Amino acid sequence: MNGKEHMFRRAVAFLAVPRWLYGLALLAFAAGCSLPFVTCNKQKFWLYEEALSPRERLLLFNPDQDGWLRLSCDFPGYYHTDKTRVNRPVYPLAVSLLGRTANGFYHFSQRGFGAFAEPCTMRQAYFAALLLNLLVLIFSVVGFYRLLETWGFSTLVAALSAAQLALLPSAVWTVSEATTNFIAVGIAVAVLWLGTACYRAAEKNWQTPVRCGLLLGLMMLAKPVYDIAAAVWIVLRVRRRWLALALLAGLHLLPLLAWMLILRGLDLRYENYEVKAFGHGVWVFREFLHWPISRQLEFLGGFLCDYAFALTGAFGYVNILLAAAGACLLKRGGRGKWLGWWGLVMLMNLLLLFAIRKPAPYLAAQTFVAILPLAAVAIDRLGEITGEKYYVLVTVILIAAGTCAAHWAYFPAHLAWEIFR
Repeated sequence: MNGKEHMFRRAVAFLAVPRWLYGLALLAFAAGCSLPFVTCNKQKFWLYEEALSPRERLLLFNPDQDGWLRLSCDFPGYYHTDKTRVNRPVYPLAVSLLGRTANGFYHFSQRGFGAFAEPCTMRQAYFAALLLNLLVLIFSVVGFYRLLETWGFSTLVAALSAAQLALLPSAVWTVSEATTNFIAVGIAVAVLWLGTACYRAAEKNWQTPVRCGLLLGLMMLAKPVYDIAAAVWIVLRVRRRWLALALLAGLHLLPLLAWMLILRGLDLRYENYEVKAFGHGVWVFREFLHWPISRQLEFLGGFLCDYAFALTGAFGYVNILLAAAGACLLKRGGRGKWLGWWGLVMLMNLLLLFAIRKPAPYLAAQTFVAILPLAAVAIDRLGEITGEKYYVLVTVILIAAGTCAAHWAYFPAHLAWEIFR
């Protein structure tokens, strides 16, 4: 068997998951795409309401889409007009390639191969973003299922976790956006896969950590989910995978350096808009450490309350209670080591949100890698207690209850964050 055939068989085996998971992912995608038209029908003014066009509804759902779409239409030329997103080029580059490909085929008969190099339209860029988001959603669901199986969890627990991920509010409410908010879910799953590959590689196997380090760097240029990456690095440090840790953490900077050189060639300068405008990360040293201890404690107390509010807004009370029950079941079953790993993920997410001073529900939802498997363990156990005859009914009811409660909590929590931040 040659290398290409081996890779093809591995890809087919990776995609061989229960078919209903694909159907659930498509259902979540369709529901998410309908949300801008359900929630943003009219713009209210002082004494009257004005009907909105489809484009206005989409942009009202998330105004940041306008900048992302304009960048995707003319990548990288739009950076000379607006450098706001210069630190996250991978997503607009991917959207631009898809949009220009569609534009090239559409105008090929008139302009030939030169049509592929022309900027695409806003509509083409948006539909390209939707296609990319759909592929990321399918990868997230399938990849999360396979990841939990690789970690030794049962097929049922893996399937229940993947089902909950497909219905997660932070995924459904952002899947229709042409921004990097949604792809954070897929990147988190991919980072965990890279960490697992490096952990399982032999100590003298340097090829796997090299490839994983470069891929990790590309992903950080799409959406920097450093809470998950930091948790992976700490596990490699604790398990003394020194070579894997050094290569994974060190080489992930190479894509960033390459992008900075490309920008220099385009007569542009790399900058992080979030750090420059909002002080993400640096505010701790510029402000927090100079406050009196009383003010620091007051801020930390309020932040912890906001973080708890963000967690309940991201998952809902039902899933939080199920996750607590699942943690108890794992502890009693002698699998308490997983609680340490998932506790580390929660801690890294907490520290990241503190560093950027933004306890928002869609950012706290990155802890799905800890909350959802724990909730799935509890759901699976409750289904077993009721017996094989009612197992499917009980699990469907619990997942539906958790999903409905999560969506019910997510919208007001997310709205409150946007209003009072």
